[in-house]
Amino acid sequence: MRAGALPSEEEPVDSPGARMIIEEARRTDGGPLFIAFLGPLTDMASALLLAPDIADTDTTVIWIGGPPYGDREWVGTWPEFNLRNDIPSANVVFASGIAIQQVPANVYRMVNIGYAELERRVEPCGEIGAYLAQTVVDFNTEHHRLPTESRSLGDSPAIALMLDPWCAEFRRQRPVRFTATGHCVPAETGASPLVVDRVDVRWLMEDMFAKLANHAERG
Repeated sequence: MRAGALPSEEEPVDSPGARMIIEEARRTDGGPLFIAFLGPLTDMASALLLAPDIADTDTTVIWIGGPPYGDREWVGTWPEFNLRNDIPSANVVFASGIAIQQVPANVYRMVNIGYAELERRVEPCGEIGAYLAQTVVDFNTEHHRLPTESRSLGDSPAIALMLDPWCAEFRRQRPVRFTATGHCVPAETGASPLVVDRVDVRWLMEDMFAKLANHAERG
């Protein structure tokens, strides 16, 4: 349950989501905690502002978001969609020192599925498969101005990283913060996130297809 964007980098937006994060991060009986964010980092930032001590717990933030690193010219939504919805929250999280695994836009956009693959690998998998396949087509029909036969499943790397951290190539990024225009600039302090440069898309997709088929077969 995500609240609205942070008013500033000093002001949390209290919410049930932020409170749940604090509670789970402070547990001592559950092992490492991984929290996936498929959008803005509002709840995570609010939790850190309300309880800064959780940055020192065995908690890892997995974030699908942020622009590509380096000086390449990015062709696409700018600022990157998940970042622009709450830039202050990203700066709070990146400055906190908490462990971060980041999947930037140039990587997550490579996770795609085409209509033919949906028809062959997803639609036959019972009621849920038929629903998922039709939902992709319906979304594209409603939201795309030009005809298309594919859909990005860009949030999926977060689940893949939880299932198998070795399904991706990481590199350590020096601390950064984000400007109001969505660009990365060096920061003197904060986290050194593990940035995903490549994810094993075929493994990710085949694992999903196999689990859908298993579910359908078991009824």
